[in-house]
Amino acid sequence: MILGAIAFVVGDGMAKDYARDYIKQRIVAVLGIEDPDTVTVEVGGGSVLFQAMGGRLSDVEVTAEQVTFGDLTGAAFVRAQDVPLDESAATRALDVTFEIAEAQVAAAMGTDLNGIQLQSIALEEPEIVVATELDLFFFTLPIEMGLLPSAEEGRILFTPNTITLGEDAYTADELRQELGEFADAFLSVQSLCVNETLPVALTIVDVDVIGKDLVLAINGDGVVLGGDDLSTMGTCEG
Repeated sequence: MILGAIAFVVGDGMAKDYARDYIKQRIVAVLGIEDPDTVTVEVGGGSVLFQAMGGRLSDVEVTAEQVTFGDLTGAAFVRAQDVPLDESAATRALDVTFEIAEAQVAAAMGTDLNGIQLQSIALEEPEIVVATELDLFFFTLPIEMGLLPSAEEGRILFTPNTITLGEDAYTADELRQELGEFADAFLSVQSLCVNETLPVALTIVDVDVIGKDLVLAINGDGVVLGGDDLSTMGTCEG
């Protein structure tokens, strides 16, 4: 009985190691991670040996310290459920949380917004706050604008929400009423395509400023880990 228990523990440990390596290889390939040592995998749901005998892992969590999608670099956290060990079978649920630090967001957005040169970009929950100055005849007018990020059709949209001109604060609607067509130079919505840097099996579904991070929610429910959808990049409409 004792030997049987030892054999089970050893077997379960070997199964867990196999499962971790299997998932790690798939995630490294899917996310294009250059250094596999930055990836950690945890397999939950009880005995991995019993799960492996059933051909599926009930719960998998993956942390990747550094992932790059196009111009965006950050940390990725993957949660997958009902993950098949058969590469041709579909995973029931897969979600990726991608956290991009403030400095990386500034680098990705660049220094130009609607033709206006920006002096700074900061994350102040729930907005991305950009600042610049306009030279108007004999004085300089400082401008600060809060952009609300959102996800739509594979893109991150940056929608002007609050605007401060000098010492006067406006909502986007108030500025339109105050300045008319001149406000359009500030208020057009900018976008950044994310889906074209992701496998077609993954889709950005939400984006928020949380603390000092821009947090993207990416979904891949039903993904086949050995399928073509993970080797083909997506597109953005329009």
